[in-house]
Amino acid sequence: MSLRARIFIIVSIAALLVLAISLALVASNKKKKEAANTQTQTQEQAGVSPSNVIDSSNFNTNFNSANVSGGIAPTTAIGTVEMEQNSVKQLAKIFIERYGSYSTDNNFQNIKDVEDLVTDELWGKINKTSAATSTFMSVLTKAISVNLTNRQSSSAEVSIKTIRTTDQNGTVSQKTQGVKVSLVKQGENWLVSKFEWEK
Repeated sequence: MSLRARIFIIVSIAALLVLAISLALVASNKKKKEAANTQTQTQEQAGVSPSNVIDSSNFNTNFNSANVSGGIAPTTAIGTVEMEQNSVKQLAKIFIERYGSYSTDNNFQNIKDVEDLVTDELWGKINKTSAATSTFMSVLTKAISVNLTNRQSSSAEVSIKTIRTTDQNGTVSQKTQGVKVSLVKQGENWLVSKFEWEK
């Protein structure tokens, strides 16, 4: 076989390999796009869209029907009520986990973190710092169940079960503790008005 024929065969094989790889990449990209489109269509059919997802980036305490879920009002009154109830429970959970988790080293940050979640009256009661102590202590509060026990047009009550982990100078203990959180609606916003830990 001549040198020219060998070169032609090698070049032909290389070209075929490049073509095969290109076709494989095109097919792979097409499948990914189809999968993404299918997932988007499935989410849309299920009523899920980025504007309907409530997380820490878009959570606020403004729960009126025209501003629920990023400005999209539910199409039915039942949907509006359910979403407001879920938002009230979420607000109570966020409040109790933030307020109930603290450390002697964090300069009462837990109290500062809930200022926007409470009424002025409750803020006046909890915004009273005590003297620093040399004994280290920290408490981590985690909600394990949240139940809306009473709801009126402008008030609500939420019962929460928590696990509270206490570290006092290296001695760690844990207990389950319930708390009752009361909320009121002021204008467009729901705010925590009082709370009471179970003994």
